Amino acid sequence: MKLTPEKETLILNGVCGLLAVIALVIAVWAPATTGISVDNLFVSVLCLSLAAVFAINPMLTLASGGAFKEFMASMRTSESAAPASSHKTYYMIWAGLLFLTLIEVMLIFPHLSTHIMLIILIGLSLMKSAMIVAYFMHLKFERISLILTLIPIVVILIALFGVFFPDSLRSLNLGVYK
Repeated sequence: MKLTPEKETLILNGVCGLLAVIALVIAVWAPATTGISVDNLFVSVLCLSLAAVFAINPMLTLASGGAFKEFMASMRTSESAAPASSHKTYYMIWAGLLFLTLIEVMLIFPHLSTHIMLIILIGLSLMKSAMIVAYFMHLKFERISLILTLIPIVVILIALFGVFFPDSLRSLNLGVYK
C-alpha cells in the first residue's frame, strides 16, 4: 500500500495532535487528582512542553496559508540537498570549528574565574554544535518544520537532564551501610 504525501501528512498531523492532547490531559490530571506539589508541577510543565512540541507540526500545516506561507517560502533554500560539486563551504566550516576549538583551549591561559570560563565554553560549544548540525548533518537543507520540531525537543531533554542530574548527586549521601 503506497501512501501519498498528503495522506502521510494527515497521519503525521493526526498522531502529533493526539499526542499533544494526551500530554495536555496528563498535565491537568496530575495536579487535579493528587494536589499541587513540586513533583506534580514538574510533570505538568513537562507535559505542557511536550504538548507544545507535538502541536508544532499540525499548527504549521493549518497555518500554511497567506503571510505564513510566504514567510515559510522565504525561509527555504533553493537547494534541495547539499551541493556536491564544491567542498569550499565544508572546508570553511571545518576551519571555523578548528578556530573555535583553539579559542576553547586558549581560555586556560588568562586565568578566568571558573564560572566565566564555563559560560564561555558552553557558548562556544553551542556554536560548534550548531555548525556541525547545520552543515555536516545537513539540517540546513531540511524543511523549517523539522528544525522547529527538533530544537524544542533538545531543549526539553537538556532541561530534564538538569532536573534529574542533581537528584543523582543526592543519592551519594543516602547512607548505604555494608
